[in-house]
Amino acid sequence: MRRYIYRIDFINPLKKKRKFKARFLSLRLVKLFFLTLTYKQFRCIAKIAAAKDGSFQANYCSLLEGRLVSMVYRTNFIYSMLNQ
Repeated sequence: MRRYIYRIDFINPLKKKRKFKARFLSLRLVKLFFLTLTYKQFRCIAKIAAAKDGSFQANYCSLLEGRLVSMVYRTNFIYSMLNQ
């Protein structure tokens, strides 16, 4: 004969605050600044920067800033990245 459970207790789970990692937020801000790049292109640039000699951060920033679109935007040849 099978036994039946006549009482079911529901336990309220604790709600965890969602924390964002600082690396995710910084990458998200950089992504918003460079509108034309995708996350795949960011990873590709990171691999190239890691392969070069010297500091990874310096190489990564120089590769990002060396792109033609960002240079044209900073020299004010175009007014907004959104109106291309």
